[in-house]
Amino acid sequence: MDTKDNMNLEIDMHTMNMTNTCKRLGLFVLFLACGLLIFFFGSSYFSLFPTNQSDTYRFAITVVFLVAALLLRRSESLKKYWLVAYAFFLAALAQFLASTLAFIRDWIFDSFQITSNTTPDIIAGKLFEALVVIMTIILLTKVAGGSLGSIYLQKGNLKIGLFVGLCMLVNNLAIGFIMGINGGFTPEALISILPWALTFSVANALMEELWFRGLFLRKFVPFIGIGGSILVTSLTFTLTHAGAVYLTPEQIPFFLATLFPLALLWAYLMHKTDSVWGSILFHAGADVFLFLAIGFGPV
Repeated sequence: MDTKDNMNLEIDMHTMNMTNTCKRLGLFVLFLACGLLIFFFGSSYFSLFPTNQSDTYRFAITVVFLVAALLLRRSESLKKYWLVAYAFFLAALAQFLASTLAFIRDWIFDSFQITSNTTPDIIAGKLFEALVVIMTIILLTKVAGGSLGSIYLQKGNLKIGLFVGLCMLVNNLAIGFIMGINGGFTPEALISILPWALTFSVANALMEELWFRGLFLRKFVPFIGIGGSILVTSLTFTLTHAGAVYLTPEQIPFFLATLFPLALLWAYLMHKTDSVWGSILFHAGADVFLFLAIGFGPV
């Protein structure tokens, strides 16, 4: 092979690498945009946009992602993308059902005379939402032929997951107690709220780790690599919390700056242990910390 052929080969390889890089970048932006359409513009936790309180919007994007998944599955050239679209459909459907089935939650609360905006109301509301989201994800993953392992609901490297998760849970508990006492809470008051805090935090962590990461992390890898998968799921999770109602506007930037590296760690831990359990415990610890330190405020 002469010098000219070598130069042509190098140019072709460079062009191919550039094309692959541009394709990955385009898919990264697309996955991020789809995630924000669901979790940011479709979130009912805050009211930054008209879509946040619109079940019509949540229903519409659910239908859009379902149609996209079905069309991709029937396409020979694009079939490899259908599970990604299906994951977005599941995320959107879970959100739509959690919002539209709220009347059942309210009826149950009225039957048991649970007063609104009390600790039992907040905990029971979170348990109801978590049940709807988790069951939607699990059942429809199985309907599509996926295993629980495809969403990281498996043992994996349980020793490392439990070690890291429990260490961070205990660490956050201890710091939360210190911050709570410094903030004016008595140790007795913090101990009394601890069972509520743990119940809320574990339910919220299980729901969000499946919803934001378990559904997507493995499915993104063939298209944007594990680094891109960790980054896009972490950005989606972090930006979704820009409307956190339990913080003041001045606190939000600092909260997001803290949350983003945590999201990266939770995604990395899920990938390294091939399991959701370590990330759930780590995430629950962060929620418990906020519960104890500032009274209430889920991550």
